[in-house]
Amino acid sequence: MTRRWDQHTAGGSLGRAAALCMATAAFLIAGAALAQTNWLTIAGIPGDASADYVQLDPTKLAKESGLVTIAVRVSRSRERTSQDGIRFRSFVGIAGVDCRQMTARFLRASFYREPNFEGPPFLTKEYGSVIRPVMFREIPGDHAKQTVRAACAAVK
Repeated sequence: MTRRWDQHTAGGSLGRAAALCMATAAFLIAGAALAQTNWLTIAGIPGDASADYVQLDPTKLAKESGLVTIAVRVSRSRERTSQDGIRFRSFVGIAGVDCRQMTARFLRASFYREPNFEGPPFLTKEYGSVIRPVMFREIPGDHAKQTVRAACAAVK
């Protein structure tokens, strides 16, 4: 007996494939939403483009060159210029924390022209041996120390 290919046969296979695709898409969207909730806000109100805010992700700590790494992201209320002359509104970076010295420096950063990390980054900078201390200029509070404490407390 030969099996005839028709719309019913194709619909069953396609229906299962479509359901699998829909389930996969839902899983990925849920995963993306969960990934966004890892950010711990230590200054400001997240998503407020008219204000400065600083966030850390203490859930994905790692070690790199003897330093504890922690993801940091900052959105500014207005355009800023970095020590390197980079004009930006927001950035996402990796800070390397020395828990013995209780200091932190940026290892790399991706810069955005828009607040809230919107659009693609226009520049990613690797600092290598150049020391760029973690500082949050003109944002009240000592958030650099909070960054160090969060990273070091998580690895003890």
